[in-house]
Amino acid sequence: MHSIADGALSEGMASYGAQYSLKFTVEFYKHLQMPIYRSSYSDWVNDFASAASNMRRSPSETHSMSPEELRDYIISEQTSNAKKITAGLKAEITTFADSVSNVYKSDF
Repeated sequence: MHSIADGALSEGMASYGAQYSLKFTVEFYKHLQMPIYRSSYSDWVNDFASAASNMRRSPSETHSMSPEELRDYIISEQTSNAKKITAGLKAEITTFADSVSNVYKSDF
């Protein structure tokens, strides 16, 4: 996302990236296995945390979430939207949620 967008466009795309990672869980983690996506993992984490911070500033489902609640929300949403949960996928979801929560916590 960062390679094609800058400024306000990048901020808007962060929200779409967060929605994508929540709704298309299996596809999201499959893409993260590819080198081009894996190399931008920190961008995905930062974009999600940024989108969550922006949502916190406006009325939304995540409006008053603490970092721990955001972590639990990511795990819950991704788990419920995954077609099949394996131990490996569950570990990836937890790792991603922990990473986002840590970045979000620094902006909290």
